Amino acid sequence: MEGSDYFDRLDDGRQKHQLGAVTFVEEVIRIYAGTENELIIDDANFNRQIRIASSSNKTTVVWNPWEKTSAKIPDLEDEGYQRFICVETGSVDKDIIVIPPGSKNSLLTQFKITRN
Repeated sequence: MEGSDYFDRLDDGRQKHQLGAVTFVEEVIRIYAGTENELIIDDANFNRQIRIASSSNKTTVVWNPWEKTSAKIPDLEDEGYQRFICVETGSVDKDIIVIPPGSKNSLLTQFKITRN
């Protein structure tokens, strides 16, 4: 996501620019526009990379509830936010796809884990 523009849903949807790698030190809900068809999560804690390959999408949502919001999610342990991030491919927000009646659209997303 480095170098991409995103809309910060926790800052009234303001457009911002990602400097460096995405890291988590607080709650994050970001919509990245014009993302690549292959994204890589470098997971140093488990010595692995998670590759996310997708097609027919224009945006990627990255979020983590962090401490305060995590405590309000019934099916998530209070400290659960420390063990995951959510990366969703799609066409959302300003890139919504309108599908006319009788038409169709598909989005393909594949995940692959490789060990370093």
